[in-house]
Amino acid sequence: MDTATRWMDTTTRWIPPLGAGRRPAGRALLALLDDARAPRVCQVTGPAGIGKTRLLTWLATACSDPATPAAQRPDAAVSLAGATVRSATWSIAARLGVWARTPAELVAGLRAADRPWLLFLWDLNRSAEPEAVAELLVGPLSEVPRVRMVVESPGALPVAGQPAVLALDEARWTDAGRFASWYDRRRAGSPFSAEQVYPSPGLALLAAKVPAGAMLPAVGPVGPVGPVGPVGPLGPDVPAAWWASLPDEVRPAVGALTAAVRPLTRQEWAVLADPAAVERAVDRLPADSPAGDTWWLPVGPLRQVVTAGAAPLDPTDVARALAATVPRAADGAPDLLSADSDRLGLLLGQCVRAGMAEQLLEDPLFIACADPLAVAAAFGSHGDSPLRTAWQVAGPALLGEDAGASRAEILRVRLLEGGTDHTFPPVSGAPWHAEWFCGPAEADAPLVAAALGRGAFDGRILVADVTGGVHLVDLATGRLLDRRALVGPADLTALTCHPDGTVAAFGPDGEVRLLTGDLRLPPPATGRWTASAELTAVGDGTGTVHWFAPGEACAEPLHRGPVTALSGVLLPGDEAKARSLVVSGGADGRVRAWRPGLPPMPGSIAERARAVVSVSLTNTPSGLFLAMAWEDGLLRAVPVDRNGPAVDVRLGTPVRTVLATAPGDVVCVLAEGLARISLPAPVSFGATEGTDGEHL
Repeated sequence: MDTATRWMDTTTRWIPPLGAGRRPAGRALLALLDDARAPRVCQVTGPAGIGKTRLLTWLATACSDPATPAAQRPDAAVSLAGATVRSATWSIAARLGVWARTPAELVAGLRAADRPWLLFLWDLNRSAEPEAVAELLVGPLSEVPRVRMVVESPGALPVAGQPAVLALDEARWTDAGRFASWYDRRRAGSPFSAEQVYPSPGLALLAAKVPAGAMLPAVGPVGPVGPVGPVGPLGPDVPAAWWASLPDEVRPAVGALTAAVRPLTRQEWAVLADPAAVERAVDRLPADSPAGDTWWLPVGPLRQVVTAGAAPLDPTDVARALAATVPRAADGAPDLLSADSDRLGLLLGQCVRAGMAEQLLEDPLFIACADPLAVAAAFGSHGDSPLRTAWQVAGPALLGEDAGASRAEILRVRLLEGGTDHTFPPVSGAPWHAEWFCGPAEADAPLVAAALGRGAFDGRILVADVTGGVHLVDLATGRLLDRRALVGPADLTALTCHPDGTVAAFGPDGEVRLLTGDLRLPPPATGRWTASAELTAVGDGTGTVHWFAPGEACAEPLHRGPVTALSGVLLPGDEAKARSLVVSGGADGRVRAWRPGLPPMPGSIAERARAVVSVSLTNTPSGLFLAMAWEDGLLRAVPVDRNGPAVDVRLGTPVRTVLATAPGDVVCVLAEGLARISLPAPVSFGATEGTDGEHL
């Protein structure tokens, strides 16, 4: 079925309607995505109001239907509005499931994946730093051989090769007849004809709001009529005519939009102007967003006309008006945790414009609760500080978390890392709390693995760095007790501590290295060992988990691809095999449970489209408690009886190892240190009888 036929086929795929005569442009984009010989970058361009953003958001919706052909299905569809280079990188990486804090890391991750990627990016001109985002992010992404992009930008893009360019002000992309019909349905009594506003939907929507009988200021027989489009027979200036037709009492409300740093909702707009006037203005000014729920005056002729005709607002007054809308606690202090994140972000942006953001940017709870995109933009023009450093390290996680209390705890981890948490106590209402943070024992030696101490190492954490040094950290306090207490192979991949205190490490070659004690494992039948548990259990590259005991052994294929993580506990009972419960994670993203000698438990405990990097199972008086981590940085803690809720945590950098240490307590090992987090009491871990593993 060719592209034109698929366009009309609604029996297998839903494609939303595309108004304003833009079906030729929509067809062209779908055909380009189907054409393997087409340039890898397509730029949708044109002047303000021409409908670039609406076309890209339509494309993202049209290509999200489950029946969409693979070549048209985007891996990421991202608005760049308000984003910096950093925050845009974080947003795109999160959509792609690739961890990255910088464009270079994102590019490296996409190259390493060696698979095709399709990105839809729009609102580049509305980003916090358009030129930098284009040069430092979009350009490098275009150099990745298997990346294709559709990018909306009014200006030239610094991309590799010659992009396909779809300039929406060219008549071939807008069906004139359909455009006229679309406009006439909205026109009412407007004196402007479809020919006078063709081919600009933005100009047409504005012209449709001009009432019958309005005076039409002429600009001469030739020349532009506003943001876009050819001159009509009367040569009218649509923005000027619209402004002239606006009642005097409504003009201050429209003028207030020139003071806004971003599009405003109806409620936000009513803070800056008389609410009654705003309600009237909403009916006269076309919405800025495709969804029709925000209004603004972006750079362009309409903004110029309004700025020239309306009294300017004092930026300080705007900031103070917004500050007055922040909820207050009983003691009169700002209740930031109850405040709307977007409203706090708007307040911050307006304070930056007014030159009065310093105090807000020194308040850790405020920057945790405010919209992360706005905070990233504000910090972009702010000097270095411990809080700025902590926020930027946590940034990828903050951007992906909606709840202010959870964002506050993520930030607390990074402030604990820097030793600057003394003014930022645990946050009430968060689903978890940071207890302590311990940095690496040696500078420039990232941590790679860890194990919970047993036997002679009870009460301590054994943590290994990239050099092979194994250091001891106090479990209760996070204090470093001993540097290089043991030495393993450089670049080791796993560390285990057995109940008798035996410590073993997996080298990069898959060989098991004994660091202390006694442990005997047979060589794998094929390939190499890839993961190890505290029990005598190992996983191999074929997805099989092997269990060993004196005089017996058994194995079970549990994963598609290598086993990447193992943990286990001994349950009540007499026979070693019956007592063992093994939990495994694999490169297939699945976490599974198995009791040696029995068939594997059906299904998966958890499954995601990312490789598992660590699992940790502990048996406590309250029941079994499991922590899991995937390669994209997600940590999930869950009571195994499945009656309690799972808690998802991201800390801003990938988790190397998780250690479930007690009911609701997890130690997360990151390259830059260890963090202990606890889940508050409301999480239920089941009754004591759950410790026999029956719920798995």
